[in-house]
Amino acid sequence: MLQPDLPPPVALLRRRLARLHPRRCAAPASAGGPLRPLCGGGRRGGVPCGPGRWGLQGTKIKLSRSRPRGSIRLTPELRGRSRALPATLNVIFGPCAAGKTTYAHALARREGAVPFVLDEWGARLFGPDLQGPIEFAWMMERLGRCNALIWSTAEAVLAAGTSVVLDTGGMRRADRDRIREMAEAKGLSLQWHFVDAPQEVRRARVLDRNTAKGETFVMEVTPEMFQMLEAIYEAPAPAELEGAVLSASDHVTAALAAEQPEATH
Repeated sequence: MLQPDLPPPVALLRRRLARLHPRRCAAPASAGGPLRPLCGGGRRGGVPCGPGRWGLQGTKIKLSRSRPRGSIRLTPELRGRSRALPATLNVIFGPCAAGKTTYAHALARREGAVPFVLDEWGARLFGPDLQGPIEFAWMMERLGRCNALIWSTAEAVLAAGTSVVLDTGGMRRADRDRIREMAEAKGLSLQWHFVDAPQEVRRARVLDRNTAKGETFVMEVTPEMFQMLEAIYEAPAPAELEGAVLSASDHVTAALAAEQPEATH
């Protein structure tokens, strides 16, 4: 039976001490009464504050702090990490005017990701500096700088736990290999998305886009630029498409375009 002048934790401790040290605890009353708290605290509601230490005949006992059943003690490297799934780096690639930008924005909305579209960044950063028609060399040099800025910004977004949709062209195999190497070096979760359409469909899109200049219009692509981009483009090898999400038919691209009336890039 619990002693009336002792709170339950003290009585429980006495029983434990009696089992562990029968000789020392044989006559606790002779030690001057109840156990004395050594934690420096008082009582709250009649119960000693904190799980601190209690002394009995000069003996100090440290009580272990109890955790709720089923709780997990995180190791130092895991403390503060989110329980959410790792952020994903989604990379869109394919030939010119295949519908990559439309696909990228639709994917970003669906996945709650942040889209990074190279053409949009380039037009916003360098478009006001244009003097006359676009020169291909002028454009490629600036898009290269823009690409580096996009990558560093996307890295910060991924580190914060938010997925990213990257539409930087990826027209050459070397460009895709570089993205893959950087993702592996950073330990990022990488998902490829291949968007394609027949050449005649893409050529017609470029002409329509140049004429309409709608919401998603970024810059005019002349027939000469289209042919140059076609020469640069390197179709993916079968190994590159393993595990990739494919959107290689025109009706899939058209379905994505239902959200944004005009397909871009």
